[in-house]
Amino acid sequence: MVLRIVAFYALTLLFAMLLGGLQQEAGLLPGLTFLPQWGPGIAGLITMLIFRKRDRVRITFFSVGMPLRSYLWAFLLPLGFGLLAFVFALLFLGDPQPMPFTITGVAMMVAGAVGEEMGWRGYLHRRVAPHMNGLLSSLLVGLLWAPFHMMYFEGGPVFMAVFALALVSLSIMAYNVLALYEFNVLGATLFHLAINLTSALAAGLVLSFNLPCMIAYGVIAAVIAAVVVLLRRDLFFARLARVPAAPLDNREE
Repeated sequence: MVLRIVAFYALTLLFAMLLGGLQQEAGLLPGLTFLPQWGPGIAGLITMLIFRKRDRVRITFFSVGMPLRSYLWAFLLPLGFGLLAFVFALLFLGDPQPMPFTITGVAMMVAGAVGEEMGWRGYLHRRVAPHMNGLLSSLLVGLLWAPFHMMYFEGGPVFMAVFALALVSLSIMAYNVLALYEFNVLGATLFHLAINLTSALAAGLVLSFNLPCMIAYGVIAAVIAAVVVLLRRDLFFARLARVPAAPLDNREE
């Protein structure tokens, strides 16, 4: 498993840099890094092909068994959290100066989210989940997810540490919604898109590396993730193959 993780991550960084350079040279939407976001997706596909004779892991784009309300939950959970963080920043930390939303911008957010989630959830989290409990696998994926956002290193080590805390927390939330449904890309994309939409809403604070805003974002995310873990102990403290067949809120009465 370690070799697969290393191969996936090395390929992710390689393709992210190559695609980032391509987007920059082509002058394509410089405010949106949508091409580098396809680095994880391409890396997941290549890693899956490299180890295809030993692995049975496949990227699932749509889970037939996942009910509609779970897809809605995949979007509304991070959206609600992001709006809560935005309101907190608005009330206590200043004017958030949101980015303008355009059809092109939202389309690129969707395209970028698909590219990332094919890799992070569709391949990586699905690959590591059977080998450790849900909490540890979410921690691993979240910690690998954070350095992929290289531009945030400009905020300094404390900013990046809190940013990593936020992504680990979001990884836990995503696991709660997607683990029992093959980490399907559609559900993961809805989750990721909600994060991007609310981040754009407070872009003036987040992208300007406002440390108090990032601390508020990270702490709120960590609190919500902790509540999720406590409520779903059956899911997070067991390996994926041993958890119940459906989430508690989706069982037939």
